[in-house]
Amino acid sequence: MDTELQTLRETLAEVDQLLELSQDNSTELLSLKEDLTQLIQLKEADLLERRKQTALAAVASALESLPPPQPANSETDPIVSGPQTVEPPAPGFREKEEEEDNLPGSKCSLPGWTSRGYFVHRNAVIAEVLNEGSLVCSRRVRLFFTNPTRLNEVPCAQFLETGTCSRGVRCRRSHGEVASIE
Repeated sequence: MDTELQTLRETLAEVDQLLELSQDNSTELLSLKEDLTQLIQLKEADLLERRKQTALAAVASALESLPPPQPANSETDPIVSGPQTVEPPAPGFREKEEEEDNLPGSKCSLPGWTSRGYFVHRNAVIAEVLNEGSLVCSRRVRLFFTNPTRLNEVPCAQFLETGTCSRGVRCRRSHGEVASIE
């Protein structure tokens, strides 16, 4: 197929040379040039379609040889898609405390909007579990983004060390996002 295209291109080049050399641009040579151009375009499109078909067949055979995907287990995977939810523990205060002790340091995905109006899921790490009274439905965590894209998303070093910041609300760095885990 490639050699056929090459010979057609050479023939088109010869027709172009003949048209340049001839004084009277004959209509036969002009129509031959147009026909050759159309034929080359059709052959190129056909060749491209064949290459696509062979590539798709290769991808399909490669996908068939792969083992079936394993379903994700949110209990063993540290990254959870969507807002992180924690199942309520069985009655007992100690089980709840043990569960909350395991949360800091785990990764999650925080849904939200960008400054340009796009809805995205941002990767974050749970820094601490906030105790806001004894209500079970008010369980909240402080998150820090794993890949900050702006200065106000970079964690404040003083806040990370001491838990407070002398600059307060005027601090240009992040003191973490507070989100509900229910």
